[in-house]
Amino acid sequence: MVPHEEIARELNRLAACYPALRFGTDTGWDRKTLRWVPERIDGLAPGLHTAITTDLDELRAALDADVRLGHWLTREAALRALL
Repeated sequence: MVPHEEIARELNRLAACYPALRFGTDTGWDRKTLRWVPERIDGLAPGLHTAITTDLDELRAALDADVRLGHWLTREAALRALL
């Protein structure tokens, strides 16, 4: 099981990198498996809306792919678009 401090640190890191999403966790049916759950704050905006995965690397890959598609999930990408 992942320590709560580590989970909180990772959620804060993800929120800082992808400000258009709110991040949370959930447990699987076995009550042991940690699932990462990002949701787009503006549900009507284009791009990834919700994801549920137990694999943090898979989650990062999906979020990065959404950024590459131009859905401006990252603070840096949003700032670049405004320039």
